[in-house]
Amino acid sequence: MASNSQSHKPQNLKIGDYHLPSVDLLDEAPAPDTRQMKEDLEASARILEDTLTDFGIMAKVTDIIRGPVITRYDLSLLRGVKINRIEALKR
Repeated sequence: MASNSQSHKPQNLKIGDYHLPSVDLLDEAPAPDTRQMKEDLEASARILEDTLTDFGIMAKVTDIIRGPVITRYDLSLLRGVKINRIEALKR
């Protein structure tokens, strides 16, 4: 097995007589503002709790799991609240 001691820099790409520009022209992506992101997620959690309360469903967001596309909010329902009450809201 041959070792690869070359850097992982992209090669110059050529299409016909045209040389594509180097990726070095691109700026670095800005660092995400995690504090603002956390505040936004917490605000969304409060909106979710308030909306459920408007429908007479007492619930508390216990955890927020942020994914690349979908954010999951884990709920803790007040004793006696049945899941089918929440499911009925989607109809």
